[in-house]
Amino acid sequence: MKNGKSSVGTPKRASWSGGWASLRDFEVLHALIETGKTTAAAARLGIGQPAVSRMISQLEARFGNPLFIRDGAGLSPTADALAIYEEVVAILASLNRIETFSSSSSAAGSLRIAVPPTIAHCLLDELTAKFLIEHPGIHVTLDVITTPQVLEYIIDGRADLGLAELRLSDLPTNVRKIPYRRSQYVCALRDDHPLASKESIDPIDLHDLPFIALVKRNSARAMIDRHFSKAGSAPNVVVETSNAVSAINYVAAGNGIAVVNSFPLTRIKREHVIYRPFNPTIFGELDIYLASGSRARALPTLFAEFLKQNSVPKDIYSDPI
Repeated sequence: MKNGKSSVGTPKRASWSGGWASLRDFEVLHALIETGKTTAAAARLGIGQPAVSRMISQLEARFGNPLFIRDGAGLSPTADALAIYEEVVAILASLNRIETFSSSSSAAGSLRIAVPPTIAHCLLDELTAKFLIEHPGIHVTLDVITTPQVLEYIIDGRADLGLAELRLSDLPTNVRKIPYRRSQYVCALRDDHPLASKESIDPIDLHDLPFIALVKRNSARAMIDRHFSKAGSAPNVVVETSNAVSAINYVAAGNGIAVVNSFPLTRIKREHVIYRPFNPTIFGELDIYLASGSRARALPTLFAEFLKQNSVPKDIYSDPI
């Protein structure tokens, strides 16, 4: 007894005494527990019986306690050995999954995608359908939202992947951007419009003409307005809409002309609607956005790689990046 307290009955706690154990050491322990004999463990692993005995002795020395009780029938694992065994089983199972890994292994679970309406209906519906045929083991949720919301959805964790033309000066540290498509803005007009015969359209050509504008919160609206102001042109805005597909509906109905991003809009043929280059040229960039760092996941990255690999061929107004 020391200081009124007895030290009798306090068990010695096992602890690692230092030094590195290799994966092979733990494979030996795993085999020995499952076979119960050093000869059988050696045969399973394709090594000599002395090597098995040596590795177990080294593990016991590092651990500080016996791992096996030797009896006439073979070796029986201690509680410590079985605790290590449970961890080793999980490690070996993970390694086996890695060894048998294929790209289809990451195509499981759910994928949440956030995109503006034009990107959804003129591009992503088609590509996502193709992706699901190639990878049928997943579930897709497609949120069709406004362009500014795409980044919010990625940051908040409401979406795993987004496509949008955002024109950002700074990117949040937990978001990764993958460039996808560079395209130019065009004038959309009916084929019977007086300006249809022109090879390209200048801002001054649209002065006082009925015009379908994007809403002011759209980042492209400010650029288009600056070109009109610089040229001294003041189109007669009859409709303001939040997306290009809606703008084309008004153009097709004969309500006016619109200036819109060519991609992916021009992929969808609309009766009586034609497109002409807008001068001076305005370029836009469509990018893929993903969560990065600790929130990065295999499935959204697989889908992003699929989008890049299945990129729409170059056309007169846009190029894959």
